[in-house]
Amino acid sequence: DDATWRPHQSIWTVLPIIDSLVARGFNIDMFIPYALRRPPEKMEYFINTDSFIGIIKPIFANPNNGIRLHPHGYNHCAENISVNDEFLHESCDVLETKLSKIQRYPYLDKTVFRPPGWKIRPEIIPCLERLGYKTLALLRRYRDQGMYDSFKDDCLLNLHWCDYSPPDISFDLGQIEESGRLDVTYHAANFLKNDLTPENARELISIVDTLKGRGHEIIFEHITDIDFNTYG
Repeated sequence: DDATWRPHQSIWTVLPIIDSLVARGFNIDMFIPYALRRPPEKMEYFINTDSFIGIIKPIFANPNNGIRLHPHGYNHCAENISVNDEFLHESCDVLETKLSKIQRYPYLDKTVFRPPGWKIRPEIIPCLERLGYKTLALLRRYRDQGMYDSFKDDCLLNLHWCDYSPPDISFDLGQIEESGRLDVTYHAANFLKNDLTPENARELISIVDTLKGRGHEIIFEHITDIDFNTYG
């Protein structure tokens, strides 16, 4: 999550680690926010299409590189603040306009959406459907706490659940074996514990190696590859 090009929250910081995971067969779904603030002397929001394309184009030098990019909000990352609630409080019309702008970016998969802070109200979901989204990526812990009760049972979008985000939501090897699934989220943000650091990457690799050692077959999938008819 949150792969941008700001120094403390940078796509370049995590790309070498992502490359090492891809080399081991992992599939990576990167969720990228769009509107960033300029430096403090120019605090207006901006979208610079050329800059954005320049940042993400190298990732797609190899179209089969195991990385896919998905939208993760509009004003989510800003100078010195994080806008986590825009899909809770802004009007449907405003959000649909923002989402329509995001749709114009190249190189993105525009079928999977993860709202900032995992937060979204049900009135926004028809807007995502109209724009062609198929899957809404959310947090299982929040589901279990009832955050999505107002829409999870009749949502027409597929609902993908992130199970782990170490160390904030630690791995549970027994639960992984029971469910047959390991969906984990890290951030590209060196001020967060669940930053995609080499240490956190090594822990993930260790979990997968342990599962292999216990005789489990490991199949790596992107969110877009999941069969939601059998997904719990």
